[in-house]
Amino acid sequence: NDVSAVQHYRGVVGENVIVCPTNSVNSLRARIPYGHGSMWDIAFVGYAYPSRVEFMREFMSVSNGLHVVIVGDAWKEAGFDAIPTSSEEETMEILGLCGAAACLHRRRTDNYQGPEDPKTCARGWMEMWSGVRTFIDGERSDALPPWNLAPGFKGPGDLAEKVLCYLLDPDDEEGYRMQATAVARASYTYLARASAVLDVISGRRSKENRIP
Repeated sequence: NDVSAVQHYRGVVGENVIVCPTNSVNSLRARIPYGHGSMWDIAFVGYAYPSRVEFMREFMSVSNGLHVVIVGDAWKEAGFDAIPTSSEEETMEILGLCGAAACLHRRRTDNYQGPEDPKTCARGWMEMWSGVRTFIDGERSDALPPWNLAPGFKGPGDLAEKVLCYLLDPDDEEGYRMQATAVARASYTYLARASAVLDVISGRRSKENRIP
């Protein structure tokens, strides 16, 4: 489910690799969150990898009073108040009460053989689906929709400044937020995931049945 891990899988199984989120919102069942910004200013969803812990410690020191909610495991052991990993629906409800959300990718120091750079576009689909304005670490201009519609940030201070600016004048970026949400809701569903899997299976069978 991580774009930057594709090369590792191709080394084992060849070119028949697809990228699908492990958890995909079912557009026929998922509830649309509401009440954005009514409880927290910004949310972080994810496991407390060492690089994320370090980032959050610095972010808290420069956040200028932003109300922050963290959802994920191992954060309490690192000294943060956090909500443990929750169900998809519960996480959506939390995001629905936030003004913004930020996504942090793992680094090489977090996983000895996995992805390390914020080049992957796998992070952020759930946050954008919820309708919250989503910020993703790294440069997003060369990414595919909806991630090219999510502002990038270069560090804790940069993120704090951009979130504060957005919360003070959200209407200025309303079009981008709505467009990112629309693309995420149309693309990241169980139906879309199943379709991608079936396309790969169908293509493989076509090759196997091809007359020499």
